[in-house]
Amino acid sequence: QPFSETVPEVIKPAGKPKAKVLYFHGCATNYLYGAIGRAVVDVLVKMGVEVIIPKDQTCCGLPIFMSGERETSLQCIRDTLKIFAREDVDAVVVDCATCGAALKNEYTHLLRDLRQLGEEVKDEEIRAAELLAGKLKDVTVFIDEHKEWLPPMKADGRKLRVTYHDPCHLVKGQKISAQPRNVLKSIPGVEYVELPGANDCCGGGGSFQVEHPETSRKITKRKVDNIRETKAQVLATCCPGCTLTISNHLDPAIAVMHPVQLLQKALSG
Repeated sequence: QPFSETVPEVIKPAGKPKAKVLYFHGCATNYLYGAIGRAVVDVLVKMGVEVIIPKDQTCCGLPIFMSGERETSLQCIRDTLKIFAREDVDAVVVDCATCGAALKNEYTHLLRDLRQLGEEVKDEEIRAAELLAGKLKDVTVFIDEHKEWLPPMKADGRKLRVTYHDPCHLVKGQKISAQPRNVLKSIPGVEYVELPGANDCCGGGGSFQVEHPETSRKITKRKVDNIRETKAQVLATCCPGCTLTISNHLDPAIAVMHPVQLLQKALSG
């Protein structure tokens, strides 16, 4: 069951909201990792944030564009701008590095490039893309910026050894590295250990792992070997694509989770 069908469109916290955000959950969270979506909503609401999850949101369009289907991708971009380019929200949050890179970095220049190629792109569409880029926040960035809103967390005395993998679209595309680590280190009981080669690609790269499986497997093996070296119990990452690739090659004893899922567990006791 898609994540979007399990939650209401508007979720308000108890009391007056401290902020109002739109949540772009993307395709992977919607169809594969609903638990990540539920963690995002749960944590934000506990922070006192009103969360709006538009029901008619679609793909960000970036994977479609990179596969060469320009017209379909452009329609996805236009649909997203109609729903998410809003002045009346404090932020548009995402939990997916690729979706975040698309909405924050790609829309504006893609629309300009497409207009130069003869596509009918209006000025207001480019302005909407600029507005959305300015509102866009990876959920770990939003949480780190408002960490004082987090309810108290209590450790149960047990230690959980956690390491972190930097998704390419987050660390290289959006220059976000410290904030997910800050979230992890703020969780009581988490023993954070840095991953060797943390910002090296996991080998997935969308369809790259299908088109170039031998090369992909070699890259993924290096990543998995580095994770094992840390002796971590949990590998945290902010990209469902990386989660899919790494979890399919990693020992089942090592959990692969979004940082917000660990935060949700800590807030739930």
